[in-house]
Amino acid sequence: MRLDGNRGNSLGLDPLPEIEKILKRFLKQGEQALQKMDQEILRMIKADKATKRKYDIVLSVPGFGKKNTLRCSPK
Repeated sequence: MRLDGNRGNSLGLDPLPEIEKILKRFLKQGEQALQKMDQEILRMIKADKATKRKYDIVLSVPGFGKKNTLRCSPK
């Protein structure tokens, strides 16, 4: 830890912007993966009539949006 308040190493380079770019890229990839999973879950729900009906019922509950409903599919 440096006590002079400056970030970086002995060359004066600041690694934080590069780390931030990497973390943002990982976050974006994770969000894209979740979106693909949600799309696949919704496709599977719509493929089964009984499951689709249950999905529609849960979706009609106030406070339950599409994301919550997809993630708590009724059995």
